Amino acid sequence: MKERPSVLIVDDTPSNIKILNELLKGCYKIYVATSGEDGLDIVAQREPDIILLDIKMPEMDGYEVCRQLKSSETTSKIPIIFITAKSDEIDEQHGLELGAVDYISKPFSKSIVKARVSNHIELKEARDNLEALVNARTRELCLANKQLGMYVKELEGRAELARLQTSGIGQSDAVIEICRIILGVIGASKVVLFNPNKKTKELIPIVLFDPSSPDKAVQTNITSESIDTIPKEVAIQSMQQEKLICHLANNAATPLIFNDEVLAVIWVEDISIDNDISDNFEILQRLANESASALRWVKINEDILFDQMDLNEFLKNNP
Repeated sequence: MKERPSVLIVDDTPSNIKILNELLKGCYKIYVATSGEDGLDIVAQREPDIILLDIKMPEMDGYEVCRQLKSSETTSKIPIIFITAKSDEIDEQHGLELGAVDYISKPFSKSIVKARVSNHIELKEARDNLEALVNARTRELCLANKQLGMYVKELEGRAELARLQTSGIGQSDAVIEICRIILGVIGASKVVLFNPNKKTKELIPIVLFDPSSPDKAVQTNITSESIDTIPKEVAIQSMQQEKLICHLANNAATPLIFNDEVLAVIWVEDISIDNDISDNFEILQRLANESASALRWVKINEDILFDQMDLNEFLKNNP
């Protein structure tokens, strides 16, 4: 059931409060304040849907209350209707300039009071609904733009990986480029590439890519002891299970598999959480597939170049 809209009556005259309360209590939740200071306190606690505010009050008049409410971002959108015995256009103009939406003059007309309160509450609800819709659409657009940006970055990264296949670089340079590309696409803080030892079934770290260490951003002469235990353990699981393995919220290891052979395993640390982390894991998996293909073709090109593979035989077996 929808909660009734709330009305705050701020007036130092009990008879005015009584009349307005009787007129409005059947349709609205009523709050009452007998001074400007009390009115501001209630607004801070309750945030009513509309305020009926007397102008002439001791210590803090209605103009000052209105000024303070309109100067605050949290209360500036609450509609204020001034209640006054004054009918001078200059006074009305001053109130409207301060941000009031309407005036109700004493003595009160039952129909006018109800109509104006109802109209301005409906307008506020319409504005609130429109603002909520705009905010929701804005969030959707921001998310779509972010996802599009990630998609473009992924495509650029995969294109770079594809170019490695025919770049003519060696395997040692290729693994460094793979680490750099993956780190750049998914915004990780560190990437380690492991090479599986086919005889011992162990993983040997061959590249550590860590941009947080400018002097040692790329390390190739590394030992297994220099790598923390967790990355090695998760990388081994990834190799054995031949799938991406997550660790905690934003770390993962994934194998680089080509034709059912694990060519390498890559550990990625502190993956960016600007996007949905599951999206980044999916991107990492696709990049790993592209990286495996790049590694295999770099090795094939290298073998052909150094006469470790016969080109004609290779073309015959791979039409």
